[in-house]
Amino acid sequence: MTIASPPDTDAGSGRGWFIALGVVLFILGLVALYNAIDATLVTTIIVGWLLVIAGVANIVGAFMSGAGGWWRASHVRRRHAGPGRHGAVAVQP
Repeated sequence: MTIASPPDTDAGSGRGWFIALGVVLFILGLVALYNAIDATLVTTIIVGWLLVIAGVANIVGAFMSGAGGWWRASHVRRRHAGPGRHGAVAVQP
């Protein structure tokens, strides 16, 4: 039986970047605590833009999935749910 040797990597080579990131995040956290209303506004704007971008990506993905892609997915879900379950998720053995 062969025992594998540990990889030859320097685990502490990027530690300076993590320390710098931690210091920057700490300072930004203090600024956010000091300016709670401004931090709330900025967070709301960022989350809003992320939702807009995700919505556009979802719409583009729906059109790129092929003709009837959304209808097929909906039809398969209803067919496997069985009669009278109207969209319920069915677990098949």
